[in-house]
Amino acid sequence: MNILKVPNGDLSAATVVDSTAALGTNANGNGTGGVVVNVLPNNDVELFVLSTNNGIGKYTLKGLFTTTGLKDSYNDNVRLIYAPNLITVEGVSVSSLELYNSLGQRIKSSSFNVINTSGLHGLFILNVLQAGKTIKTSKVLIK
Repeated sequence: MNILKVPNGDLSAATVVDSTAALGTNANGNGTGGVVVNVLPNNDVELFVLSTNNGIGKYTLKGLFTTTGLKDSYNDNVRLIYAPNLITVEGVSVSSLELYNSLGQRIKSSSFNVINTSGLHGLFILNVLQAGKTIKTSKVLIK
């Protein structure tokens, strides 16, 4: 299994940052299964993989964040306000809000200071852009 870095959700720019052993060889024609990502305090990453035709696997990837360069960035003027099903950005006028899943896929975007998170659960990355440039990147846990 390859672990990819997908900048800005652009699959054509994807690069392989790590690999794991295959869980099994049974084909899965209906595409069912899942992956859960757990970031440990030391920045190692645990991947829990459900392959419905091959079983369950757990992989620990060391140094993944230093390889991908994923870091929270802070801008004291930007405040994130959490409410049920919404994240609101205060302190700046944004050109775009982009919400990415743990695989680097852009899930949602908004050209306003509010992004709707209904139906989402888990750890995501929120990119706040002003005049097309990132001014804040933050990990957000949506319950």
